Amino acid sequence: MEQPKVSIIVNCLNGEAYLREALDSIYAQTFQDWEVVFWDNASTDSSPEIAQQYDDRIHYFRAKEKTSLGEGRKQAFKRARGEFIGILDVDDLWLPEKLEKQLPLFEDPDVGLVVNNSMYFDEEGDQFDCFSKSPPKRGFVFKDLLARNFMASQAMLFRASALQKMEYIYDAQFTMVCDFDLTLRVAANHKVDYCDEILSKWRMHSQSETSTKKHLFAIENKKLVSKLIKEYPKLHQKYKDSFEYFGWLVDLQLGLDAWQAGEVKQARSFFALHKNNNYYSRMAYIGTIFFPFQLHTEIFELVKKLRRVVKRGLLK
Repeated sequence: MEQPKVSIIVNCLNGEAYLREALDSIYAQTFQDWEVVFWDNASTDSSPEIAQQYDDRIHYFRAKEKTSLGEGRKQAFKRARGEFIGILDVDDLWLPEKLEKQLPLFEDPDVGLVVNNSMYFDEEGDQFDCFSKSPPKRGFVFKDLLARNFMASQAMLFRASALQKMEYIYDAQFTMVCDFDLTLRVAANHKVDYCDEILSKWRMHSQSETSTKKHLFAIENKKLVSKLIKEYPKLHQKYKDSFEYFGWLVDLQLGLDAWQAGEVKQARSFFALHKNNNYYSRMAYIGTIFFPFQLHTEIFELVKKLRRVVKRGLLK
């Protein structure tokens, strides 16, 4: 078969509620030289039937059993044939000019990844965009990305040849941070460019993995930072301050998660790691002394303030 310009990865697990809308947004693209690699993670709803109602540009594959998202991404990327590879999860949307506007930014051969601005939306409509106040950096941005995760899966478009040079593309141990892991490793060796237009939409709803498994972000990020230090010792030495900052963000989030779960001693142990050199960790540590109970509504505002510090680097 003739090689498509773009392969679009669609990972699906029981996505029937929004799947048709997501696929229709691909078919509405003004740039039409694409294929869809549809990886069904053993869905038990009508997702398989919906996906196979479209034409032969959708290549449908099904896992024998449910796996991590990282494993699902890994299997889907193996089957992608395009010169460029994008991702659209079943609850998100692309706007019609996304591919048309992103592809020209790859004229620079050093660019391995292009991202665009994206709009958060829910059942009430559009809410706010990702980068209206602080656009992401462009160029070699590993240090900046480590300090602030400005990636969103539906906004990313990869150069396939940049991925093929890597020892591995997706790490199957991850679900919540599998995309962040990949983008950091791409940014370690390639430029990242940014299209300052809203070209995709990120659906907020209570059933998404971002909502239902939020506690896994910090757990997986703890593993991620250890892995990066081991795999990229030169980068760790060069950007030691950024790695330390990222490690603090992770430990702060782990402490907050433990505190909210009522595991106060465990929370205090995470805050203690940085209390001597960080104001927020010190205040959280003191907070567990004066309030050695599970966090409840009366001090939720305190948690929200701490989370504002954390979310730039950890949350989707």
